[in-house]
Amino acid sequence: MKFIHPLVMIGFFVFLYWQRALGQKIAEMKEKSPEFVKRPGLLEQHRTWGYALTGLCLAGLFGGIFITSSVLGAQQPFLQTYGHGFIGSVILGCLVMSLLLGLSIKNVVKPRIRERFLTFHMNMVYVIAAFGLLSAGTGLAILIWGLSPLN
Repeated sequence: MKFIHPLVMIGFFVFLYWQRALGQKIAEMKEKSPEFVKRPGLLEQHRTWGYALTGLCLAGLFGGIFITSSVLGAQQPFLQTYGHGFIGSVILGCLVMSLLLGLSIKNVVKPRIRERFLTFHMNMVYVIAAFGLLSAGTGLAILIWGLSPLN
């Protein structure tokens, strides 16, 4: 049961990559191109995948707390996992922030500010991926060394 984490993290990274590739495809579409008619459907798919990624992370956070407490026997799951729970919370926060940024881009009127919103929204994937790598590393530490002792 405890080896499910590496599989979930691989799936998370693949899903994050697909989300980024879809967002990049949408951003590169020109208004005059024949593919521009597909843009509303692609935006809806991008939004749905954003919700799915956020839901996956939320389920992972609650599942991690449950498994760490019940299977591994941690008394304080966030304090005995080498920061793993905290990193998962940061990933969830970044995903929610990126999701809210993406949902509010259409409300920004000024083109320059809208471009900055979009750039920040697109660059959040790298922050999420960096914290995802930290999460994978601390998850690996838990698998190798077990839970950290309470002092």
